Amino acid sequence: MLYNGVRDGSVCNHIGNLKALLSLEWSGNVDFAAAPSKPWPSAEHVMGHVRSARNLRFATVMRTGHLVPTVVPESYAQLLDMVLSAPPAVPASRDGLVV
Repeated sequence: MLYNGVRDGSVCNHIGNLKALLSLEWSGNVDFAAAPSKPWPSAEHVMGHVRSARNLRFATVMRTGHLVPTVVPESYAQLLDMVLSAPPAVPASRDGLVV
């Protein structure tokens, strides 16, 4: 899971990080590029958007910039809960590596 606050104006902003993730060469890159960004935790109470494919998840967090846990601790707690409670999207292969 990678995340960014949408108000981050630094060089590590959500737009640049998404572009970097979309350019990664890995077996799930087509799936990740085609995956929609879905509101989390729900469409009625949007704290951000998440895009995921296989074991790669990228979330944006609304109403904050670089200091997500400090500025919007409730959203960060929800995001952390989402990460810790979600099962892996792809089981490990025989050698323990996810490809």
